[in-house]
Amino acid sequence: VVVNFSTQNNAGTSAQIFYCEENLNQTLPFNLFDNLAGNPDINGVWNGPIITSNGYLGLVDISTLNIQNSPYVFTYSVSSETCPTVSSSVILDIVSQPIASLSATPNPVCESESSIISFAGTANATVYYTINNGVEQSIVLNAAGQAQITQTITASTTISIVRVESAEANSCENTTPSSITIDVLPQPIASLSATPNPVCEG
Repeated sequence: VVVNFSTQNNAGTSAQIFYCEENLNQTLPFNLFDNLAGNPDINGVWNGPIITSNGYLGLVDISTLNIQNSPYVFTYSVSSETCPTVSSSVILDIVSQPIASLSATPNPVCESESSIISFAGTANATVYYTINNGVEQSIVLNAAGQAQITQTITASTTISIVRVESAEANSCENTTPSSITIDVLPQPIASLSATPNPVCEG
């Protein structure tokens, strides 16, 4: 009896990729196959919500996709006469451009008083900012889209958001600038006078 062994089909390892909704119309067609890991066989076929071309490469044009129907799942299936069909997927998520805003409490402040600067926006996004156009710094928003820093204010201070990046791989970036200025209140002054001066005893 001769027993022949066939190599198992290999559809590779599934992947999830992210694209920014605002950039879709500028995104060139690409091969879905290039996103699979694990040395997949090249005799598979693609199935998904929109048509692909170039055979196993799965060339796809995503320029007309939208966030409302996201995620888009493309399945790569490899078959043979002797071994079971195996499949993997490329999950394509369309994400919105991240946003962030600033507020400061208290504002204005007395000289050398501290102000709490609050960042709010897209959950888990990274916000890049400057203080008085100084060195660029960054802070990561939490799952609720919140973060805070405390700043001692000695003079009028401007905090500016330079850009915001979403947390996903192939992330979206929002480069629309915004800023807030924390003003310093003038120090209160007081003077004394007495009338009449001098006075008679009693």
